[in-house]
Amino acid sequence: MREAVSNVTIREEQRGGSRSVLVDAPDGTPLGFLEVDRIVAGRCCGGIRATAGVTREELRRIAAVMTLKCGFVGLAVGGAKGGIVMPSGVSATERVERFAAYGRALGPILRSGAWSHGVDLGTTPADIAVIRESAGLGGNRSRGVAALDGDSNTSSAEPAGLTVALATEAALESLAIPVRGARVAVQGAGAVGRAAVAALGRAGARIVAVATIAGTVCRDDGFDIASLLEGLARRGDGFTGGAGAQPARSVLEVDCDALLVCAGTASVDFPAAVRLRARTVICGANIPFADRVEETLFDRGILVLPDFIAGAGGVLGTTLETAAGAAPVEVESILRRRFKPLVAATVAAAAARSEPPAAEASRRALRVLAACDRAYEATRPPTLLPDRLAPDLSVAASVCLAIERRARGSSRLARIARRLHGRSLARAEEVLSASLAIGAEGVG
Repeated sequence: MREAVSNVTIREEQRGGSRSVLVDAPDGTPLGFLEVDRIVAGRCCGGIRATAGVTREELRRIAAVMTLKCGFVGLAVGGAKGGIVMPSGVSATERVERFAAYGRALGPILRSGAWSHGVDLGTTPADIAVIRESAGLGGNRSRGVAALDGDSNTSSAEPAGLTVALATEAALESLAIPVRGARVAVQGAGAVGRAAVAALGRAGARIVAVATIAGTVCRDDGFDIASLLEGLARRGDGFTGGAGAQPARSVLEVDCDALLVCAGTASVDFPAAVRLRARTVICGANIPFADRVEETLFDRGILVLPDFIAGAGGVLGTTLETAAGAAPVEVESILRRRFKPLVAATVAAAAARSEPPAAEASRRALRVLAACDRAYEATRPPTLLPDRLAPDLSVAASVCLAIERRARGSSRLARIARRLHGRSLARAEEVLSASLAIGAEGVG
């Protein structure tokens, strides 16, 4: 195995503005991939996943989702997605060797800074640190690396789960269904699904069904949220298996106000779309629909909020943390102020045109990305926030923000960082406001 991954080869393919990088083992079998959907303001972003069945086609589709996700929430970056083929049953040593080989192969791209990368399905911060070290970027494995953009101590799952919950609230309210007491079913109880359950529970929604690969558990009067989350954390998929559990796909036929789809790729197929009984479907997972599903749900009058809307909190949350030093509670506050109204406005504009929200959201995203390309061309902004789209800062304000960023994380300069922290948060929101306003141009 050591020999199989020590001398990899690289192949590249260019398709218009997109790019494919294929990493092959000496025997010609694929070791990994990088799919770049689009470069915006000199940069793309997207996590690196490691699974036995990862394919370039899957990564290509998710990279395109990532592009729209970034544009929809007002960020200056295009979408990408990395993947490493990790056969089932590999030893710990072989696992590290595959990550290291991938890092060496993509070293020039990683060192260029053009790809903001991080954890994804099947990878941990320690895995990403191996990749970075092998690429010549250094890094401390115990400390880990950011989910997307710079150093971070916060998982992107929490803000992603929160935006799934906020998108659910906006969708329910657009249908005149009160959030408090609304019946919610959840397919997929990973980190994002659990975070969404927690947020919706605080809002008073009733979680009436939860499914994992092991099965579906239902409770018509709603689960106790604390007990549900504790059971899922302690028992994992086993919580939904055992006596009394229904088949995993049963969750797709639960009579509910909202169905949260937080499982894997193509987890909702066409037969399920025909039988589905939810008023609205919120996509917390990337590309959760098989062919014809989204069109079928729209024809049936079911409101769908796609992956690049509902799951956008991951990249936005980690950007706010790295760009403005926002703490989790501050990220949540900003997302509640900015994201939920954005979703509500998108749903309303789509309804006025009798079209699915995905169409309106795509237009908004592409307007933002085009504006970022015009403002930056190949120049990279300091963070993923497009500061050139916002009003210019005074020299004094610029100096204060530069000092805050330098002081952040330094124990010696902690007092200075705290005093300037509010200015950094306010500027981040000002930039987001300006960027999202560009996305909304032409609406009405």
